[in-house]
Amino acid sequence: MKNIFTLSATAVILLLACNSKKEPVEAAKPAPPLVEAVDPPDAPPKTWKEHWFEHVQLLNRVAYDTSVVVYYDGDVKPAVTWPKTYMADAWNYTKKVYGKFGDDSRLFVIYHAGKYGGGHPGTYLDAGHDYRNVTDCGSNDLNAWITGVDNDIDYLPMRLATS
Repeated sequence: MKNIFTLSATAVILLLACNSKKEPVEAAKPAPPLVEAVDPPDAPPKTWKEHWFEHVQLLNRVAYDTSVVVYYDGDVKPAVTWPKTYMADAWNYTKKVYGKFGDDSRLFVIYHAGKYGGGHPGTYLDAGHDYRNVTDCGSNDLNAWITGVDNDIDYLPMRLATS
């Protein structure tokens, strides 16, 4: 019992001695606040649930401007960024040559990876695609659209031409 008391007293003294240095304690910096971008009132939806043909994916908006709105399904690699500029250039040329297409003349561009090989258009006159100008492109390859060259881009103007 004497040993337990002596050991306990020694432990308390050592703990007090270790904590008596009066060194300033640095508080951890707080994490930066989460900032979620608030879209302007006329922004296209952040997500879009497909409801045509066999398509049933929840699409995520990855980019938009006054020319295009780009959506990917969950299997398209987020590092794929070239479609916004490429498709905006192609769509702007199409509008310059053929005129405006509906009240919202943006092109809604949809990409799929690992499913829906091929593609199809939709127009602002079609309820099936929520009255939007659409090009919906799929590839059975899970690594689709990564390069932004060759078949990645060769295929897309054909989809626009049939829109």
